[in-house]
Amino acid sequence: AGAQRYCQGRSDMIPRRLFTAALDNHKNGMAAMRRAMASAIELEVLPDLNFLLAPILAIAKIATMVGLLGTVISMIKTFNAIQDSGGGNVTSHSGAIGLALFATALGLVTAIPLVFAHVLFKSWISRQEVEMKKGAQKLLVLLQGVKPGAAAGKSTAPTTDSGIKAKV
Repeated sequence: AGAQRYCQGRSDMIPRRLFTAALDNHKNGMAAMRRAMASAIELEVLPDLNFLLAPILAIAKIATMVGLLGTVISMIKTFNAIQDSGGGNVTSHSGAIGLALFATALGLVTAIPLVFAHVLFKSWISRQEVEMKKGAQKLLVLLQGVKPGAAAGKSTAPTTDSGIKAKV
């Protein structure tokens, strides 16, 4: 009960959801606790961590396409202007060609950092998922070492390498 209150009182989302899910199911056994934590990871925590990944990638893809569209439109206008002028002085249209290239550059300058951010965030989320699963496994190992009624008597919590009893 004390561990449950402690977990529920935590402000950080991941331990609160993960460990509370396990402790809420402790009377149903270790398998139920494991399922509850896996469910909390898959249905509660990961969706909250992933919610921005799709929009970031979508903006990056759209920015590239908008830049390309700007380039194509500008080049069409430039070639139409060259054709209308009889193709004589092409150098007078170099500014319009530069504008077309600027549109491409702007799209890429927007997209590249967003794709990079997407990759970094996705990697961070994967690492967090591994850490959550490790934490869930550690909690189960700790709770397996606690026998029912141990709170009233001597602790049966596993000890660390130094012989110090682990906190449960």
